[in-house]
Amino acid sequence: MEKLCAFSSMKSSSKIVARLDHLQAEAKKIEHISADLIEIIEDRGHEGCGYFPDSFFDGWGLGTHCDSVQVRIVAPRLGLIKGMLCKKGGIAKIQIPDSMIKVPPSEVCDHDYATVIVKNSFPSDENVCLGSSLDPNKNARNSWKEGEKKKLSDMYCRMLLGFGVPKNLLKNYKSRSITATSVKHGHLKGLADPTGKIPEGKCFIPGYAKNTNGRRELFGKCFPKVYVSRSPCLAPSDAKLLSVVGTKPPTMSANEWDELCSFEFGSIIFGHPEKYAPLPCMIADGDLDGVRNDLIGFSFIP
Repeated sequence: MEKLCAFSSMKSSSKIVARLDHLQAEAKKIEHISADLIEIIEDRGHEGCGYFPDSFFDGWGLGTHCDSVQVRIVAPRLGLIKGMLCKKGGIAKIQIPDSMIKVPPSEVCDHDYATVIVKNSFPSDENVCLGSSLDPNKNARNSWKEGEKKKLSDMYCRMLLGFGVPKNLLKNYKSRSITATSVKHGHLKGLADPTGKIPEGKCFIPGYAKNTNGRRELFGKCFPKVYVSRSPCLAPSDAKLLSVVGTKPPTMSANEWDELCSFEFGSIIFGHPEKYAPLPCMIADGDLDGVRNDLIGFSFIP
């Protein structure tokens, strides 16, 4: 095992067991690449999310559209890496922040291979369908529209009541939320901003919807504020009401804006912190390593 990573350098035996568990996760794909295709970058509140070059995973059998992947990477020269990778233009290598390195590099082996274990890829099929149902230019497949959806849980209902959503409105929505045409909440994957230009304290949610005039616009133009939380959501502070970017920020280039808009519905992309704690840490003590989904409610604003 020491030829893989420096497990013996970890002081806690329980952490060693937990790290070894990462290697037993179900895999969608396993590939071996050169460690030279991976580089370490400065951690700017990435919270467990790095980047991959656009089209890097083409040919891996991960679907026709891959915005992000949940990975485990084992590389003697780099260590055990765990978290999310988000697509990013203009880079040639996979970029890994320190927060993704869970076990240090091996002290007895310097082989240059890296084993990439893809646990899952995103957007999920559920979010592709939900995004298609929101977008007036698309149409979700019939089997999804006809299937019964999971009701909004009591835990999240209590959170929304605490934020001032009227009880009668919430009760009515909960009973209707089992039908596809009524769903106004989703479970998205949190990602770190690949452009570095989303304003601090805000997020970007890709995809399109109908505005109040029935016209097709970016999600953030139609829903400028969303409730965001994670499970378990136990205290009022475990949820946040966030502003969603709906137009190109002044410091962002046209190419960077186009890159963000190329993502499909299914992600919530957080701006990097400058003065305050990273937003994912402030939402139910979370991070962006892909273990838990962010729940967003986007039409409950009282």
